Amino acid sequence: MNNLRFPTPLFIIFLLLASACSTPGSTRVDADAFDTMVAQTAVLGMTQTALGLPQVPSGPTPTPSPDYSYPPDPLPASNTGFILKAGECWDLDTMTPVIDTFCDLALDSNGVLTPRNLALLGGTGRQSPPTLDTCRAETLASDPAAPLTDLHLCFQTNTGVYGFLVLRDDQMLTNQQMVFDIWLFVPYSSP
Repeated sequence: MNNLRFPTPLFIIFLLLASACSTPGSTRVDADAFDTMVAQTAVLGMTQTALGLPQVPSGPTPTPSPDYSYPPDPLPASNTGFILKAGECWDLDTMTPVIDTFCDLALDSNGVLTPRNLALLGGTGRQSPPTLDTCRAETLASDPAAPLTDLHLCFQTNTGVYGFLVLRDDQMLTNQQMVFDIWLFVPYSSP
């Protein structure tokens, strides 16, 4: 998309006033006239505000924040294909394996996930991705759970962030690992 912006009415007035303040054949702008133009531009802006006229934003237009309450469908590639190996413990906030004192979820050699360090796991195992409100409403616990392929389980990390994971490939018998897609409802969730 083209990012060209058209000059605002205030800018056009400013340019007209600037050209009127210089003498013909001179490239020098009178400083007093410049201060007057700045003041007139400010007054014009206040007048537009007082009259309820639409304001043209100065600078770039802010991008609206995405709504993290609903996961995208499908999940971005950066949230898919996480390999959890038997014996590893993962920090779900950073989606990386870490030492036990910082981890949220451990995978044992039987394919069972165990929440650690006050993290919680559970839910009814939905086929479609849950929303943030759905995960908040689920009964989450510190009990171990054996995930089933293509069913979404909600979690809450030990820092309070909600999310879900879904088992995509159970390779416990062949490679002692499982492949998950993981989504975090960020920025940090608060009830």
